[in-house]
Amino acid sequence: MLIPVSVVFIAYFILNDKPKARYTYKNTDYSKDKETLDKAKSSSRSTFKNCSRKFSAIHERLTRMEAYVTSSKFKLDREFKNID
Repeated sequence: MLIPVSVVFIAYFILNDKPKARYTYKNTDYSKDKETLDKAKSSSRSTFKNCSRKFSAIHERLTRMEAYVTSSKFKLDREFKNID
């Protein structure tokens, strides 16, 4: 029992060093790429919101059409059209 605990304790102090950063934030190419990605991200959000609004409008219109077609008013209107 003492050996595994002491191995873990020693390994904790030996492996406690954090890895060095691979990328620096002072790099201008990184900053330009980050700006481009941020613009694309906001553009995709607005595109998604626009598509979502259009889908909601189409869904609402379809719901109204379905309610009309299944109503008795639709049957009455169809009968009046058949009279002509």
